[in-house]
Amino acid sequence: MFQKESFPSISKITGGIMLHILELNRDEKKYDGIVTKICESKDKNTRILYFNLSKNNEEIPPHIHPQGEDSAYVLQGSLSYYIDLDECITVKAGELVTGWSNVIHDYKNVSENNVRFLVFATPEDNLTVYPSIDSSQIVKIPIQERHFLCLDNKVKIASNFTTYNTIEISGIYYEEKEDVFKVFLDLANNVLYTFEDEAVVIESLTPKRFLRFSERKI
Repeated sequence: MFQKESFPSISKITGGIMLHILELNRDEKKYDGIVTKICESKDKNTRILYFNLSKNNEEIPPHIHPQGEDSAYVLQGSLSYYIDLDECITVKAGELVTGWSNVIHDYKNVSENNVRFLVFATPEDNLTVYPSIDSSQIVKIPIQERHFLCLDNKVKIASNFTTYNTIEISGIYYEEKEDVFKVFLDLANNVLYTFEDEAVVIESLTPKRFLRFSERKI
């Protein structure tokens, strides 16, 4: 599953690991649970999870992470996502929604179709808490600071733990070697490239849009 291979209009990837996420969508026998960890950093502090909510009303209940965070990028379908204990929004394919520390969030399928999405989670011990309605732990952040369309808009956000930004690569893209876990998601083709403790070199024959994720060392 994890291998480097050629892909239309990508002429060169130096280093890194490639994962074609659409293969996960087809491999229902192997990925038949709600969540599967598909990759992680060497120290296991940051991980990428693949969720498949295949049933109507299938849900991960509203929760917070006092010691960390997770954010979701929707690959397919429409995700019902709570931004408060009594308020939810719809997050569609190509959109990112953030679950910063102590910010309420959940994942729910309210349709008859599969909802598939990636979750970027860190650190390893981010702790999951299911708070009560009057919980003083919950932090509220305006929705415009949490919900982003990645395919068309320029995204650049950061927390204490992570950074996310969209970039367009045409020609050669390079980043110096860093001892951090990085992910580049080809938004048009749902192909994911991971890098850690190595330089990033991506050469594209045509302009391609990526969501770039990076952990931050604290």
